[in-house]
Amino acid sequence: MPTPLADARSAPVALTLASSLRPRKISWLWPKFIARRMVTFLDGDPGDGKTQIAIDLAVRIAGGYDMPDGSSWFGKGDGRPVVYFDLERQVEIATLPRLYAAGYRSGDPVHLWPEDLELSMPDHVDKVIATVQSVGGALVIVDTLVRSADPDLKLGDYQEASRISGAWDRVARETGAAVLLINHRVKSPVGDAMSRGYGSKGGLAGVARSMLGVSKDHGAPDTGPPRYYLEVVKSSYSEMPGKLAYRIVATSVEGVDDAGAGVFVPTSRIDWLRGVEVVTASAAKRADRESADHRETMIAIGVIGAGFAGTRLELEDALVAAGIPQARVRVVQRRVSVANRVSGGRNSNTWVVRDAIVSGVQASGADVFDGAGLDDLGPMVADVDARVWAGV
Repeated sequence: MPTPLADARSAPVALTLASSLRPRKISWLWPKFIARRMVTFLDGDPGDGKTQIAIDLAVRIAGGYDMPDGSSWFGKGDGRPVVYFDLERQVEIATLPRLYAAGYRSGDPVHLWPEDLELSMPDHVDKVIATVQSVGGALVIVDTLVRSADPDLKLGDYQEASRISGAWDRVARETGAAVLLINHRVKSPVGDAMSRGYGSKGGLAGVARSMLGVSKDHGAPDTGPPRYYLEVVKSSYSEMPGKLAYRIVATSVEGVDDAGAGVFVPTSRIDWLRGVEVVTASAAKRADRESADHRETMIAIGVIGAGFAGTRLELEDALVAAGIPQARVRVVQRRVSVANRVSGGRNSNTWVVRDAIVSGVQASGADVFDGAGLDDLGPMVADVDARVWAGV
């Protein structure tokens, strides 16, 4: 005979009919970037300004200021409480100087988790919920996520990462706060932002529904301080907003030394750069390759001129001598001079520039290197192309 426990385990679940619910619009803390009642990951390489950005946001929320992109929010003017979990244990040395450098006013409601109190999620989730509710926190910042986790859990594992993320998701849902989890990317020269977001797409990046990323701006000038950008790299809730450029600026604030004497404390802050078009690493790499391809094409046009008489190897040697790397010479040769014709003898070829290449250069208005003018090349190339593709 089945036991009451067995009956409970096999009892059907009362399901919810979809038509009994209504679609609900997302409530934003920072429109399109950070949603209320939800978890957002802030992911990036060490030194790229994640903590400074989080502190900048804490000051804006607590003080009631506009968001970094100039957008307004529901607490503008009077501010809302922030709960900051500085789990790096460097509150007076690192966090407070950055807060004041970002414009923090004494008395604004930024509440710090006690340095001497351990935090282990998901075990302490109920304590965290009660704490956030007690101050009415609108924003919860966790710096860093890995230090908030039970040390026995692996954040690169999907199921274990889900336990940590799920605990912070409970905090967001039950308090109504936006939860911002700061996370360091895996130190690897390869992989996109999400796959480097603590391990793999099967780990934290897999469970995240909203992820912000910071990266170096490859369109910044070579002179002056480095430039970075903040972007939404994953969003299950809305369209992707534009990237925001910023610099990390060195500054100092008033403080004390170990003896209590007044001193200036060196620190840093974020300067947001509106209206700046940023360049991602992949876009910079693509632009470099396109620039190199154009340079190699122009060199080849200059070498071939109105027609290069010689063998394939002789043409390759001429291209290398003109400045095309040996590893690239055959690629360039095939792209620029695929058409050739026998002009008398087995190894005596006349290599000419493809008509499509000439037309492209003419359209761009580029100059030809050390060879015949484009007006001289065009008729010959068209004639040779026709003969070659006809099998002549």
